[in-house]
Amino acid sequence: MNLSQGIKHQIVQHLNELKTAFAKYFPKCGKEDHWIMFPFSEIYFKSAVLSAREKEKLIELKTDSSLQAAFLEKKSLITFWANVKDKYPELSYKVFNVLLPFTSSVLVERAFSSYTFIKNKYRNRLSVSSDLRVYLSSVELDFKKLSASKQAQGSH
Repeated sequence: MNLSQGIKHQIVQHLNELKTAFAKYFPKCGKEDHWIMFPFSEIYFKSAVLSAREKEKLIELKTDSSLQAAFLEKKSLITFWANVKDKYPELSYKVFNVLLPFTSSVLVERAFSSYTFIKNKYRNRLSVSSDLRVYLSSVELDFKKLSASKQAQGSH
């Protein structure tokens, strides 16, 4: 197949942009992040890039034998770190930033899908900000309780 130089250049440019995007979303897991996968290993503790407080918390976590047993029983890293989130919030925050890099883009896609659902031809005159806030909220509303607590407007 014969392609012009312009098309070849565009293909190469596009592939380079994809490479950059993939590097952003899938960064190489360096030695500094291995403590996440092996929190009870001394080898990876030394190479971890953590603040002094975070290192103290990691030492505290490492010495907890019940957590070590729980870690060995768990099938996934995310489950383990989610279970220790309350006791070690600083460490869990770092872990989730490494293990769950797509949370913001997933929320954006969810918001866009919700917007297109709400803003259909039957509701095109509505302001969607209030509806979208309710639709995207993780809090489940009890509409029966809300409507029961609402007083009817009396006539004058």
